[in-house]
Amino acid sequence: MIQGEFEQLELPLEYPRKNFWSKRDIEYLFLEVTEERHRQLSKWGIQRHPLGLAAIYSALADLQKRKNDELVEAGKLNWGAILLEEVYEALGAFTVEEAREELVQVAAVIFAILEDLDGAVGA
Repeated sequence: MIQGEFEQLELPLEYPRKNFWSKRDIEYLFLEVTEERHRQLSKWGIQRHPLGLAAIYSALADLQKRKNDELVEAGKLNWGAILLEEVYEALGAFTVEEAREELVQVAAVIFAILEDLDGAVGA
């Protein structure tokens, strides 16, 4: 932790792995992500970087959306394709506000992927 600024968070040794999710299960994911952020802050400190927004990402988002439509038609949609579409949309945003809104969607997709992985582990 960074010089005592963050208290140590503790996850239970085992947490529920199942095919349905409750608010409590999602809170465990938040704890895991929070612990990882604390590790990153301890290692790197607070970081400031440009977002790297660019029109090319908007074009890639459009291509990925079409690809995802094809994957849906074929019954082969996958998390990687969904995540790429969301990331491209975020980086292809025209404003910081729009990028932030899209990045929240990226985070939500990542949480959905983790929920799916945890459900698969316990299935």
